[in-house]
Amino acid sequence: MLEGTSRPRWFGAAIAALVLAGLAAGITGFDAFNRMAVDRVRGTGGLAAFFGAIVAAILVGILTKGRLVIDADGIELRKRGKTTRIRWSEPHDMYYQAMTGSDTPAVENVTVSTPDGRRIHVDKVAVPEKPNANVPKVVEQYSTTANWPRIQARLEAGEEVEFGAVRMSRETIHVGELTHAMDRPICFQIENGQIQVGVEKKWQASPVRVRDVANYPCLLRAIGQVAQARPPA
Repeated sequence: MLEGTSRPRWFGAAIAALVLAGLAAGITGFDAFNRMAVDRVRGTGGLAAFFGAIVAAILVGILTKGRLVIDADGIELRKRGKTTRIRWSEPHDMYYQAMTGSDTPAVENVTVSTPDGRRIHVDKVAVPEKPNANVPKVVEQYSTTANWPRIQARLEAGEEVEFGAVRMSRETIHVGELTHAMDRPICFQIENGQIQVGVEKKWQASPVRVRDVANYPCLLRAIGQVAQARPPA
């Protein structure tokens, strides 16, 4: 089980900006009161801005703080007195929201959502006992393990399965406006957040962003399974 404090990735930058702005305003206000000719309007405004920045930083800290719990049963977010829980066993989708731009992209944050509107965003999570824990990756693994059997069963039954902006069956795959038959080897890669489709050693750019693809790891498994199930040429 992982349990930690969850905050948006922009939290640190926002607090730093508020602190710097508050310090600048405070220095301006202090200087205005200590001149030979006291500028009360400027001084009062500067000090008011200083204290306003402090209050804003505290409010941002309170409003963005959440408690995230991840275990084998599901994922739970406690935030501002509200608890949202999604069990891995129930229908849900997992979306990548951001990935690194390296040659081997790494997941930076993900979102888990359900058909009834529950939604948990997993971004920057501080886990005291495991400071190096890649929490979004843990969520991806739990979700994929739970979703894959359901997706596999539907494909084997001859159904078309939707992966957000991508749809596929054992015969065809649709990636935005691109459609390919599954009787040829197909592979995906991510470039600048966009899905690139590789067919017969040629890469085609698609209009689909990886953040719009549900259960991306399951999609890759599905493509691999269909390819393995093809009869030899």
